[in-house]
Parts: sequence; structure tokens; C-alpha cells
Amino acid sequence: MVKARRLELGLLAAILLLACTLRLGWPGLTEFKRDEALLLARALDVASFQQFHLRGISSSVGWPNFPMSVWLYALPLLIWKHVYSATLFTGLVNVLAVLGCWWLARRYWGAPAGLAAALLFAASPWAIFHARKIWAQDLLPPLVVGWGIGAALAFIEGRRRFILLHLLCLAAAVQTHLAAVSLIPATAVFLLVFRRRVAWRLVAVGVALALFLAVPFLIYLHSAGLLTSALAAGAGQRLEFHLGWEAWRYLWLLSSGREIHALAGPEQFEAYLALAPRRPGAYLLWEALMVAGVAWLAWLLFRAKGQRSRGDKEQGGQGEGGIAGEGNIPASPPLPFSPSNSLRQQQVEMAFILLVWLLAAPLFFTWQPAPVALHYLLPVYPVPYIAAGVAFSLVIRQWSRWWQGAGWLSLTASAASQLWGWAVLLAFVAGRATPGGFGTPLAFHLAAVDRAEILATAGEATEILIAGGSETPEEDEFAAVYDVLLRDRPHRFVNITRSAVFPDGSAVVVLAPLGEESLAGTYQAAADRVERILLRAGEREVRLLGLPGAAAPAPAVRLESPYLFANWVTLFGYDPPVPRNDGTAVWRIYWHPGANPDPADYHFFNHLLDSSGQRLGQADAATFAPWQWRAGDTVISHFVLPWPAGVSGPLTIRTGLYTFPDIQNVPLLDVAGNPSSDAAELLVTAEE
Repeated sequence: MVKARRLELGLLAAILLLACTLRLGWPGLTEFKRDEALLLARALDVASFQQFHLRGISSSVGWPNFPMSVWLYALPLLIWKHVYSATLFTGLVNVLAVLGCWWLARRYWGAPAGLAAALLFAASPWAIFHARKIWAQDLLPPLVVGWGIGAALAFIEGRRRFILLHLLCLAAAVQTHLAAVSLIPATAVFLLVFRRRVAWRLVAVGVALALFLAVPFLIYLHSAGLLTSALAAGAGQRLEFHLGWEAWRYLWLLSSGREIHALAGPEQFEAYLALAPRRPGAYLLWEALMVAGVAWLAWLLFRAKGQRSRGDKEQGGQGEGGIAGEGNIPASPPLPFSPSNSLRQQQVEMAFILLVWLLAAPLFFTWQPAPVALHYLLPVYPVPYIAAGVAFSLVIRQWSRWWQGAGWLSLTASAASQLWGWAVLLAFVAGRATPGGFGTPLAFHLAAVDRAEILATAGEATEILIAGGSETPEEDEFAAVYDVLLRDRPHRFVNITRSAVFPDGSAVVVLAPLGEESLAGTYQAAADRVERILLRAGEREVRLLGLPGAAAPAPAVRLESPYLFANWVTLFGYDPPVPRNDGTAVWRIYWHPGANPDPADYHFFNHLLDSSGQRLGQADAATFAPWQWRAGDTVISHFVLPWPAGVSGPLTIRTGLYTFPDIQNVPLLDVAGNPSSDAAELLVTAEE
């Protein structure tokens, strides 16, 4: 017995080591996109005691999430404020989920079931993927496993205090990601079926604690006016629910590991499949075990119910409020909160809990008003693997020792086959672009950040300019990623599709790989140092540019008398329009921002007029964001003007500013500081 126990613990340690390696290994080969960056930024705020966030990042529908994921990710960042800290935390808690999977299966079906279930969960490709990055939904498996352990101990074994674990894990899961809402009906079913074993006073305490966890978010909703607006919108809007089967398909994919090639993206998955090993046997074995396990659990429950009905008739209908045992094993005594009094009865009741747990999410998402995503089914973990472990243990129990060894070898080989496919996929996405699939791995971004900091130190740069497609991290992935990774360095954001900003002092520009029509070339021409960070094959490089002090280029036309606007913007030059073959022309103006800007947003307008004053075209665009204006900045604003074919004669461009979104013109000031006009009138001649 002692030898068998040591062997079991040794095998469990090996499985957990495997799970650790797969979930914590190579943290640089994890996705790090907009959502991950925004979540990390909020968690760092909390861990640095800068701001205690009352909400999480926005959801895909624009509604804010609960702050639970922010608080959870702040825990490891209290110790080590690095992106790897939060990344490894995700993997670590998911290793605990594997351990919990083993515990549940082993407690009610023995060591073979526990080891088999843990092995399949540890080697599951989708489970590995959903345990390797900073993502709120990736924290669901450990919370859901805690919810399941609490249910088993409270409802089956009558250990009443564990109802608090069950309810608190449920509350934390729901507030981590709303996919866990699907488990609320499951908890309601458990409370109803096992009602005579429930300490309702503890349920009240658990519910109160769960509501207490939600108070900060409710305070935020109230202060932001979102609660009343949502209620008003909901009262006047009728949701249209649709019946769909995607949730069941996703359950199958998550459990079996099929279609993991989707991470290679729609353009590259065939190239991955050409490299990946064919493993239909692994899929079929896993699916057969899971289907057999679920079928056996259902049969066990059905047979127990039938025997319970016969027993109730023979005993005059008396019985206990839970699910009775089977065979010649008597039902538990009809006392409140009495635990199950036999292993077989515990197995029956655990079968009931597992089946409700497995079906809760797919049933919940079968009838929905919005499309279902793959990660919505994460609350089913680890039930499919527990079911497979149970089926495996029942099968090999009937075999001789030699055939048992062959069974374990087959199961291990199937897990190895799945891991081989995962290893090929990880190498594949690390080496080439996968549009629509796996994002640029974190290691490439960290390499760019390290080099940018070295350049900034060597050039004594006062700041770093993150030049991408937006000045708002919440809107742009490039800005979000480098905002949090350069958190400890002074930095600003530049939307190079419409602006180029040149500080008075030296700076480093982290240049996103955007199109040639942006102002990237303006920065490159002014740089005295250029470094290129190569990304994956097929992805454009990230360029790092060192700007010396006063590196701003001079305009082709410098105004003798600059125009001063009432918001202290000084327009001092422009480049003549450059017509293009598509009926447009590139128009650039040069200006200095005010030192103390109004917090309002400003837009430029540009009206192209012919000699008679008739408007030929117009181009409006936002200015460089006023909240980022600094004294000494030079800003180049870029516009694409409609340019009619054959236009000739003297042309005028009227350039002015207005506030946005209230559309109030910003007046020009004369030498005395009085409003004189609403726009600067610039005589232009197009370049050939």
C-alpha cells in the first residue's frame, strides 16, 4: 500500500511538472495584445498603490467588466512588477486547477481515475493555451475547480462550511468573466436537490460576501451613471434571442483539442497542418473516453434514481433529500445535513454534480442574443477529463496487469501526440506571422522596449514617443502594448497617420509598422540613430529612431507672420499640396501648441477654394491630443485633401480650428490679442 501510494504521488508530481512546464515555460512566447496590456496596466496601478480600480477593462460590447481580474493580477505584481510576473501567475493558478482535477477524480473514483484525468487536463492543447497569458477568462479554470471542490465537500460530504468556498469561488468567477454566470443555475440546482444538507445561514453569509465583492463595481456604475442608463436602455430595448449549437461544438473542441490549428490564423493554418503530426488516434481515444465517461455517469445516476424509487415504494416513500445510493447500499439517514454514508452513494451524487456542471455552460449559451465565443465554455473545465479518467479507470480495472500497462501506455502516447502538435504550433507561431490567429509574441515587444531604453539612455533622451495608429491606448493595440511596457519611462503617444511631434529636447521614437502614407518617413529623415527590431516572418519590423534636440524639419513655406489662435496654437508654416493619382493631394501644416491648452479636443478644418472663392474640397482631422501638448513642441499635421482634376489658377486653403464635439470655431487673434477671423488664409501652389 505504501509503495503504491509513493508511486501515485511520484506520477502526480511528474504530471504537475509537465503542467508547469507547458503553462509557465517560455513566457516570451505568449500573446500580448490590447486586452492583455490594458489589464496589466490596471493591475500595476493597484499593485503600485496608484489607483484602486473599481472596474475592469471594457468588454467586447463596450460595457465595463468587474474589477476582480485586475485585483487578482495585482497580487503577483506586488512582489515583482514585470509583465512576466502576471503571465506566470496565470500559468501557476492553472497548474493548481490540474491538481484540483486530480483531487476530485481521485477522491471519488480512486488513483487511476485521478492520474488519468490530471494527465489529460495537463496535456490538453486548448487548456494550455488558455493558461499562458494575461487574460481575465484564463483565471476561470482554477476558480471553477474551487467551486466544484466546495460543492463536493458541502453537498456530498456534509462539510457545511465549504458552502462558503463554493459561493465565494462562484462570485469571484462571475466577477472575473461573465461566462461563469452559466454556473449560477447549477448552484441553484445543487441547493435545491441537496437542500436538507445545506446550512442556510452559511448560504446567507456566502451571498452577503459575494455581494460585498461586487460593491466597488456597483459604486463605479452608479458614479458613472451607467446603472441608470443601462436600466433605461434595457427597458426600451427588446433583445432577440437565437437558438444556436456553437456552444456544443466549442465544448467538443475545448475537450478534445481539435482545431487548435485555428491559432495559426486563416491564412497560415494549412501551412501549420503540413508540418504538424497527424494524430486522429489521440483525438478519437480522448473523445471515446470522455463520451464513455459521461455516459457511465449518466447511467449510474439513472440506475440510482430507479433503485431509489423502488426503495421509496418499499419503505412507504421515506427517504433523504439528496440522491440515494444504489445496489444493496441503504440510503443515508433522513437527517438534515447528513453526509453520504457510502463511497458508492458519493459516486452517484458526484456524478450528478459533474453532469450538471458539464451541461450548465453549453445549455446556458444555446439560447443567446449574441454570438458565442470559444472561451465562454471554459467553465466546463475539468469535467470532461474527470469523466474520461473515470471511464479509463473502469476499463483497465477489468484487465490483467499487462493489459493495464498497455492501457496506460496508450493514454500517455495520446497525450504525447497532443503535446507534439502543441510544440510544433508554438514553434510555428513564434517564427511567422499568423494574421487573425496568434498575436505577436511578448518577447518581440520586450526586445523593442529594451533597445528603446538603451537608446534613450545613450542619447540622454527626455522621453519616448510611441508612434502608432492612435494616441489612445484604449483604442490602439500598439499604443496599449508599449504604454504599459514603457510604464517607467516618460512617454507620449503619436498618431502618425495624421501627426508627427518633435519635442524641443532629444527623444526616441518607437515606430509602429504602418503604411508608407503615414508620417513615418518624416521621423526617419530627422533621426540620427535607427535600429530595427525584426518581428516574425511576414510581419513588418518595429523601428527605433533616435531624435536629437531641435530635430524638427523646417516647412517648405515659412510664414513671415505666424497665425496665433485663441487656444495658443501658432501656425508658422506649411508644405505645398502634393497631388496624387487618386484625385487627392497631401497637405501638411506646421504649428506649435500652447503651453496650457484647454482640455477640450480640437480639430483642424482645411477648405480648398478656387480663385472665385468656391469650395473645391475639405479635409478635417483631430489635432495632436491637447492633453499631451508640451512647450517647445513642433507638430506637423497631415491631411488628404480632395483635389479635382484639371484645377488651375491661384488657390487658397483656409485652415482653422474648432472644438470637438461641440463644433465651436477657435478665433484667430490679431497683434492686439483680439479675435480677427476664424481661419488662416494660405495662398498655395501645388507641387508637381
